[in-house]
Parts: sequence; structure tokens; C-alpha cells
Amino acid sequence: MQADIEWRDEGHFLFCANDLYAQHLAACMISLLENSSLKKHDICVVGKFEDASVASNLQELADRYPNTVLRIINFLPPDDLKLPTRMHWTADTFSRFWVHNFFGPAVKRVLYLDSDMIIRRDIKPLWECDLEGKMFGAVSIPGSDRTGPLSIPEQHGYFNNGVLLFDMEKWHANQPLKTLIPYIEKNVQDLPFLDQDALNACYYHERAVLDYCWNMIVPFTWKESFIPLPRSEQQQIVNNACVVHYNGRSKPWHYINDHPYKADYWKYVRMTPWKDAQETGKSFPNLLKKIFNAVVPQTFREWLWRMRGNEA
Repeated sequence: MQADIEWRDEGHFLFCANDLYAQHLAACMISLLENSSLKKHDICVVGKFEDASVASNLQELADRYPNTVLRIINFLPPDDLKLPTRMHWTADTFSRFWVHNFFGPAVKRVLYLDSDMIIRRDIKPLWECDLEGKMFGAVSIPGSDRTGPLSIPEQHGYFNNGVLLFDMEKWHANQPLKTLIPYIEKNVQDLPFLDQDALNACYYHERAVLDYCWNMIVPFTWKESFIPLPRSEQQQIVNNACVVHYNGRSKPWHYINDHPYKADYWKYVRMTPWKDAQETGKSFPNLLKKIFNAVVPQTFREWLWRMRGNEA
């Protein structure tokens, strides 16, 4: 009984980032700690940081919370694997696959979070979610067109891997690197979403479905959305979001971004050592883009982007 109480009260968290995302990681971390009723927090940040101030700034942030231990591990996947990178994907994108290297054998669960997120409500209910005997939990992307190309049975759906609640015993037992890496090497040309596509294709059957509130992705906020849910239900999901994921090209630190939770991102940035940060891209041309985005339907903008040969 004591062991059960212990794992429910002590959260283990993994972030994989680099220098470019240090500010955003800090905002996510402090939003997590400000909105958690867990008694202890074990936070592991994995990445290769060239800026020496990143580690000290993150440590200063963690030291404000007596119930928090921060570990920063200099790690990138082995070079000889030649994992693909493109657009905003870097080598550290794949580091979450090595989660078993960063936590001891006694750790039952690990919650991985992307750095372009903020936590709005208590994280403990997510930590305690029933994984139904599966290897990890993740949130579906309703209406995704990736199930067909990846040969995933439609009933399993396709998930976003920005939030992953790992059952560490099952992850260890499955030795997923032996499956994921060969799959990526063989199919890289057919994986526009790289690590996410690979994890879906290889382990769709080992995924427990988590509620949308634990990874509210940007398409839920669009007025014209591909998501096949009633507009009223989508709005309810936005309103009740516990974890807000600023996925996609436009981010809340961009001047032209208009995410409904943009102010929440800046609220938490102002609580970090990066408190003096400013929006990027503030210019007259971007002011025009901001006006364009406000008046042109989202679906038409996405179509224009695809016509230019870019990925959505």
C-alpha cells in the first residue's frame, strides 16, 4: 500500500530540448510546478545545451520549489543512427525514445512533455490516469489522415506524441528502440511527422487513449477546423484544456500568433529567468500578415501553405 501511495504522490517528468527552446521549456516547467498537487517532482531535462547559462537558469527556477529535483543530462541520440532532421525537427526530437536511460528501475511512470506547452490545471489527475495495461498513454488527433498511410486500423486512431505517459516496466520489456529505429530507417521518406509517425505506426496497439484536455492541440482553436467534432464540443475542449500545446509553425512567442492562450504563455515566461524576453518578428510586414490572418479563413491559409510545397 505504501508503494502505491508513493508512486501516486511523486511525479517523474521528461523534457527533451535545446538552446532554442530553453525559454519555452522554462515556461512549461514553471506552469507545471505552479499547477501540481504532487508532493514531489523529479524533472529530467535532456539535451545538448551550448549556452552555459541555460542549466543555471533552469536550476534557479527549480530551486524555488522545495519539493522539486532537477537533473540536466547532456544527451543526443547516437550519431551513427543518422536519424532524420528537417524543418523544426532536430536530433533531440527523438530523445524521448531513450526515456528508459534517464530514470532508475524503481520508477513506475514517466510523463514526457513537449516544451511548447503550458499547464493550466493540476497535473496529478493525468499522472494517475488508467493506462489499461498499455505501454503508454497519448491523446488522439481526431480527423487525422495518417492512419491510412501508416496502415493503422481506423479504430485505433492517430495520436500526438507531445504528451506521453509511459508505463516504464512495459516500455523496458518491449525494448522499443529495436523496432522504432529500423522502422524510421526503412520508411523515412514516408514519415512527414518523423518520430510521431513512427511511434504511431509501430505501437498504436500499445497506446491508452487520454482525454483531449491533456493535449489540446492548435486545430481545436481554429474557426475552420479539420477536426470532425461539433464546433460547440471543440470550444468546450479549448475552454477545459489542462495542457495547452502550441504545436505547428505559429508559436505564442511570434508576433503574428493569435492563439487564445497566448497570454498564458507570457504569464509563465515572466515568472522565469527569461522574464525580459519579447515577441519575435515584430515588423510592418508581419503586421500586415497579422491582419491577413485575422480576415482570411484558416483552411484557405493552410491550402496556400501546402501549395507552396510546405508541410502543414
